Amino acid sequence: MLIIIEGIDMVGKTTLAKKLEEQGFIYCKWFNMDGPIKNGINVAFNSLVSDLFKYVDFKNKDVVIDRFHLTEYVYGSLERNHSGKEDCLAIDKKLQILGEDFLLVYVKPEDLNFSSALHKKDLSEHSRLFDEIIKETKCKHIATSWGQLDKTVEEIKAYKERRKSNEEY
Repeated sequence: MLIIIEGIDMVGKTTLAKKLEEQGFIYCKWFNMDGPIKNGINVAFNSLVSDLFKYVDFKNKDVVIDRFHLTEYVYGSLERNHSGKEDCLAIDKKLQILGEDFLLVYVKPEDLNFSSALHKKDLSEHSRLFDEIIKETKCKHIATSWGQLDKTVEEIKAYKERRKSNEEY
């Protein structure tokens, strides 16, 4: 199973990823989309995504990725002057192929001002873009927040068990 955790800085993404690692998931830190752009497409990142699907069997391996395509869309748009929205939605479409073997977890800020203060930067525009792009994703996703991380781990474990029991039939 592949879990991708998304959200603004300082909301608990890494904490959630490490909690899932304790449950046996392989923990991967953020894949960066910085790279050469050809015809508006980030060739290196798209190649990395293709390899991920080619070489990892998500039916038999549990992987959690701390930040991925939605993060790159949001931060690329606001901090690197490259929206990458087309790349983001193309990757989103590829992830849909995984079906029940994929879950997107959006960690929302409980207190945007607190997250901004920890990051020493106003993250309100980042949060707004995440809220917008999460509405556009067609992938199965859940939302959580810092105070709900343990509950989210239990929810993911239950989802995983339901998925396994469905495969047995």
